[in-house]
Amino acid sequence: MRRMALTALERLLVIEDFRQATLAFEREYLARKLRENGFNVSRTAKKLGLDRTSVHRKIKQLGLAAQEGRR
Repeated sequence: MRRMALTALERLLVIEDFRQATLAFEREYLARKLRENGFNVSRTAKKLGLDRTSVHRKIKQLGLAAQEGRR
């Protein structure tokens, strides 16, 4: 039987630890928003209603590269 690939949400739902699930969600969400905004941190922050420095701090905290996935 062929296994279907898990969606981002399904991957998050299998995490048992609440803190780890929260961090995983934040990482996925922020990475997606950065991609949607061409990895422009200022634009991403504005669309999320956050200060640019807060987004930079979160990028560092979550271990995201500012241009992760950009190719």
